[in-house]
Amino acid sequence: NGELADVKSDVYSLGVIVYQILSGDIRKYPDPHWENDIKSGIVADIIRRSLTGERRRRNISSHEISKTLTNLDHLTEIERLDELKRARLREEEEQRKRWRARRPAFVAAVLVLLFASAFSLMQARSAQQAQLRAEAEAARANSARKFVQDIITTADPSAPGAPQDATVSTALMRALEALKNSHSEDSPDRPELAALVGDIFSTLDFRGEELNARQFSFEEYKRQLGPTAHLTIRSQILLVRPLINNRRLDDARAVLLECEEKISALTNPPATLLFLAEHARLRLHLHMLDFSKA
Repeated sequence: NGELADVKSDVYSLGVIVYQILSGDIRKYPDPHWENDIKSGIVADIIRRSLTGERRRRNISSHEISKTLTNLDHLTEIERLDELKRARLREEEEQRKRWRARRPAFVAAVLVLLFASAFSLMQARSAQQAQLRAEAEAARANSARKFVQDIITTADPSAPGAPQDATVSTALMRALEALKNSHSEDSPDRPELAALVGDIFSTLDFRGEELNARQFSFEEYKRQLGPTAHLTIRSQILLVRPLINNRRLDDARAVLLECEEKISALTNPPATLLFLAEHARLRLHLHMLDFSKA
């Protein structure tokens, strides 16, 4: 345009030189599709800002270009980690949208699954038992029936006394509260059924509700069997996932460390506990973006 050259003219020339060096052709001038030749988004940004046609919009200095290229490896790693984090957040959001869209279709299937699991739990120990044992199993089956019936009543808007617009979460949470209040405190049903509800919440990606059910199951196992029983340790390990999903990473780390100490103190720790602990540790490392340890 016949204007005098200045520092911003030199910045433009520097941008051209950087492009030519990185594209591998020092005779090639940047065309409208020049970005296809540059793999790094960071480098492409400094070239783009350098090649801006209007001087007043050419808001980059040679010092900034030099500093960016000097620290390119570090900046590229930061950009990669940020992109991984954004991709993970996008995937989590998409997953939540899919579950929200499909949630109504799960109501019947979840209730049938819960009923079948509770019924199998009641029937597993019935063969060749004395009359007293049979009566105890019948009592457990009856309590489980009431437990499932409460869920069905809550989830079915047509049932007498049922709340309007009931959701799966509402039904399961109400049933969990009924479980806490109606079963005998020493009944093994309490932690088992609470763990089952936690599994269903996990499947439906109800994160806060899953944490509530897992916590109740763990506390019941701990009270009934003691803190170092295998079932207690297993239920405590299963707390790590919902703690991570609820962004309580410090709590998840502390719970996992306590579980690992309990497992190391066992004479012959079961392989299932070792696997669950390692899997929880892997999930924790991944969420903390510690890929080398993962």
